[in-house]
Amino acid sequence: MIILGLTGTFGAGKSTLAEILKERGYQQLVMSDVLREELRMQGKQETRDNLFVIANELRKKYGASIIVERLVEKAQKENLKKVIIDGIRTQGEIEAIKKYHGRVIAVDSSLEIRYQRIVRRGSSKDDITFEKFKEQEKAENLQECIKKADYVIFCDGNVDDLKKEAEKMINTLKL
Repeated sequence: MIILGLTGTFGAGKSTLAEILKERGYQQLVMSDVLREELRMQGKQETRDNLFVIANELRKKYGASIIVERLVEKAQKENLKKVIIDGIRTQGEIEAIKKYHGRVIAVDSSLEIRYQRIVRRGSSKDDITFEKFKEQEKAENLQECIKKADYVIFCDGNVDDLKKEAEKMINTLKL
């Protein structure tokens, strides 16, 4: 099984990159889907704060790589050959991806551009102020994950620009 872990800052384009990779036969597994299910089971609302809290609770209780481990197990049960694990947030998750001989891809762009994107996206977890957005990102320490990535895409442009950068990455990594 080929595993690609996607990390990066909020609103940078991780899900868009995943869509591009899906066109090449990858199956997308989303870290936050595991967290959403946990929130539903606990009867809690899906907010970025609650997702953050439940993720840390799971990591504390079961280990830093628990969410990745659950998704890899799911991929193995479903006999998937090419997998994207979308939403890598910690060093433990990066280590888990690499334990399975996977690669970590990071996506980033400037803070203001990303905030504009999440406001346009309009998801319930994205209903926050710019100050709260900055605070949450700092709390997650995503820049450390970006530093550990095997490949980093920086794109302040539009979807077509991201597609061009994705093609460079695909060619460089021979995906």
